[in-house]
Amino acid sequence: MIKIEFNGEEIERLYQQFMEHPPGLVKKKLHVIYLKSLGLPHHQIALIARVSGDTVTSYLKEYSQGGLAAIGMLRIHAQPVPCCRIKNR
Repeated sequence: MIKIEFNGEEIERLYQQFMEHPPGLVKKKLHVIYLKSLGLPHHQIALIARVSGDTVTSYLKEYSQGGLAAIGMLRIHAQPVPCCRIKNR
């Protein structure tokens, strides 16, 4: 289990970010971290946020290593698409 200590100001900031952020992956991460800031155990966070325990751990590691800036950075893994050439007739 990852231990992160939150002060009242951090908890309030997490809550505001969570509430104001548009739906998507970053909002999901904020939700998980906010629940952790309230002292919930990982299994309850996973249940409430509807993610796996490994995902909870992953999001918390990201936050512990880089704060809010780290969770705002999305890493998209996509296959490169070959460029096609248009032939003139």
